[in-house]
Amino acid sequence: MTVPDLSGLSVDEAIAIAARLELSLVTADGQPLTGPGLITSQQPAPGELLARHSAITVWIAGPGGDDAGVREPRTPPPATHPHRAEADEP
Repeated sequence: MTVPDLSGLSVDEAIAIAARLELSLVTADGQPLTGPGLITSQQPAPGELLARHSAITVWIAGPGGDDAGVREPRTPPPATHPHRAEADEP
């Protein structure tokens, strides 16, 4: 079957369309697919062929416009204390 274009649809609308076509939706980061938000991107792309009972990965923008799809982990940069390194040397 042909993958539908879910971009710009609400989460509820996208779920309904996928269910009607016997497809499922998943988020790339494993978050539940519920609540308010709009589909911003999907994989496979609209128009591609996909077997029934397959999954479409979607990325969602939350109600505040934040992208709730895949996010890189936030890690602080390593602390650099040039004077401290000198003080630790024997």
